[in-house]
Amino acid sequence: MHRPEGGHGLWDLPSLLDFARPSHAAWADVVRGAGITTLLGWIALTLNAPRALLPLTLGSVFTAIAETGQGREHPWRTMTWTTSWLTLATGFGAAVGENAPLAVLASGAMDLICASAATHHTRTAVTSLLTLVVFTIYVGYPGPMVSALHDMGLILLGRLLQTIGCAVVLACQ
Repeated sequence: MHRPEGGHGLWDLPSLLDFARPSHAAWADVVRGAGITTLLGWIALTLNAPRALLPLTLGSVFTAIAETGQGREHPWRTMTWTTSWLTLATGFGAAVGENAPLAVLASGAMDLICASAATHHTRTAVTSLLTLVVFTIYVGYPGPMVSALHDMGLILLGRLLQTIGCAVVLACQ
C-alpha cells in the first residue's frame, strides 16, 4: 500500500507539523502588545500589588489581541469597543457571581450575546471571545462589588496604556 501524495495518514489530511509561518503576521504589534503587558505586570509586582496584576494585564493584552492584525482601519475604535465590553463583562460577572442560578442564566445570555456579535466581523468575533473569557473569570470568582469596580478601573487603565503605546508606535512608523 503506497502513501497518498497530498497529505498524511488514512484520510489524506495534512499534518499539523506542516504548518508554514505566515509572512503577513503582525509581529511588530505582537511584540508591542507583549512588551507593554509585561511592563505593566512587572510594575504591579514591583509595587507589591499582586491583586492588580490580573485585571491590569487582562485589559492590556486583550486590547492588544483585538487590535492586532490586518484590517486596522480604525484601531482606536476597536480598542475602545473591546475595553468597553471587557469592563462590562467584569462588572456583570461579578454582580451575578454570588447567585448560582442567576449566574447560570446570565452565562447563557452572555453566550448568546457574544455568539450573535461574533457573526458580524472577524474583529467582533475576537472581541466577543475575549469578553466571554473575562465574564467567565469574574462569574467564577465571586467577590465584593467594590473589588469588581476596582478591577474594572484596572482593566480600563491597562487598555489606556496599551492604546498610548499603540499611538506612539504608529506615530513612529
